Amino acid sequence: MPNDDDYAIVVGIATYASYQAIDAAEGDARDFAKWLCDPQGGDLPKKNVSLILSSDLPPQLRIGRPIRDDVEDEFIKLLNNRVGRIGRRFYFYFSGHGCAPSYDEIA
Repeated sequence: MPNDDDYAIVVGIATYASYQAIDAAEGDARDFAKWLCDPQGGDLPKKNVSLILSSDLPPQLRIGRPIRDDVEDEFIKLLNNRVGRIGRRFYFYFSGHGCAPSYDEIA
């Protein structure tokens, strides 16, 4: 039986304005999301795993994104879809340089 009370947000940022692209960032994020859904791994239902990737955004928005707001939107969706206790376990995975246009926009 899958871990229906476990949730995850997985982020992979590959492209940046001032830094070299990290081709492996999205692959690493995809691999972790795959492990989360694998019965031999985290055993989460796919609907409980939010995967946010640079390449999923329109081309004009891919540089240095997703940003904090994009990740917060996923948290809000998770909170809005639950009543009471949110779950047993929460996974957060980030792959990328971890920089932002300004300090207060770091996810």
